[in-house]
Amino acid sequence: AVEVDLSARGPEVTHRASGIVLGVAAGQPIDALIGPLRPKLFRDLPALLIDNAPRMRRLGATLQISLSGAFGYPDKGAYWPGDGGNWAPWDAIVKTQVERLRASGVTAQWDLWNEPDIPEFWKRSPERFLQTWQRTFQQIKALDPQAVIVGPSVTGNDLGFLAGFLLYAKTHNVLPDILSWHAFGGQIGRAHV
Repeated sequence: AVEVDLSARGPEVTHRASGIVLGVAAGQPIDALIGPLRPKLFRDLPALLIDNAPRMRRLGATLQISLSGAFGYPDKGAYWPGDGGNWAPWDAIVKTQVERLRASGVTAQWDLWNEPDIPEFWKRSPERFLQTWQRTFQQIKALDPQAVIVGPSVTGNDLGFLAGFLLYAKTHNVLPDILSWHAFGGQIGRAHV
């Protein structure tokens, strides 16, 4: 049995790791519920992020786009970046999203691909993910040299994946500006680079 003493005072809350992922609609939840959390980060799909940017900035959050959300996560048999050597559909998505963000006047970080180490979000080889990372990184930096790029956003502190990713990124001069991973309790099936 676990006993919790709710009357005991703990250390002061610093809000260093507070953020919101895909959880805000126009005006909902209300600012009075979000404000006390002092969100440091707001991460969303490109269109929703742009729509909610003024509100999230007002609440103090840094904005981060999940670029792969603009692509979606189709079934294994559907097109994925680089299939058959064809990068044109993916390149078009990247260009459109960068231009759309620029036209909106919103500044945001770019998370290139959400959780590429699990099959729900990446249905090709780990090597293809690295090629996609390199190509996307270079395309965004060419379109916006000041862009802040975040990644690889894997599911947990998987040192094997992170080490392989970082070695590749360093070798190809495509290191992220911000290294990220998603902390989860328990194990999730992973692919290693």
